[in-house]
Amino acid sequence: ILAIAYSHRDVNAALRLLKWIGFLSFKHGLSMKKERLLLIANKLVAHRPAHHEIVRIAPKIFGEARCFVPQFIPENGWPEACNAMFAEAVLHIQRHFRDDMMWVEPDAVPVVPAWYDLLKGAYATAVDRGKIFMGAHVIEHMSGNGVYGANWQFGAPSLTNVPTQNT
Repeated sequence: ILAIAYSHRDVNAALRLLKWIGFLSFKHGLSMKKERLLLIANKLVAHRPAHHEIVRIAPKIFGEARCFVPQFIPENGWPEACNAMFAEAVLHIQRHFRDDMMWVEPDAVPVVPAWYDLLKGAYATAVDRGKIFMGAHVIEHMSGNGVYGANWQFGAPSLTNVPTQNT
């Protein structure tokens, strides 16, 4: 499942990303129509026109598109709000889908039409090699953009206990 989380601060970036994914999908023969999307939005974004546009166009791009609004997400910025949204997404997907999650941040920019298929293929190879996660290693951790396997709790049981303060 492709997961994109956004707040009132980056809703416009999320809208640009979704439109870009739609454009690339069209150029790649509507390949995203067989895929699922989970949008994770905070409560403060619910009345923004960009959020309404995201919810309107997502089902036109993806075979299935759902929006999840967690009950409580702190609004004090990075890292607390970002980490809380990530944790909520991982737990929501575990509870409701039991599937792998490809986490894409709103400021990410896919650069080739087949980006999603290529990443899914690379992740399948990683799984064959016994990996649960796939992403860039950045100073003692994996960057947010990446794939988190459905069995993440076996490789990183504290994944959802991420730091909530910039210490």
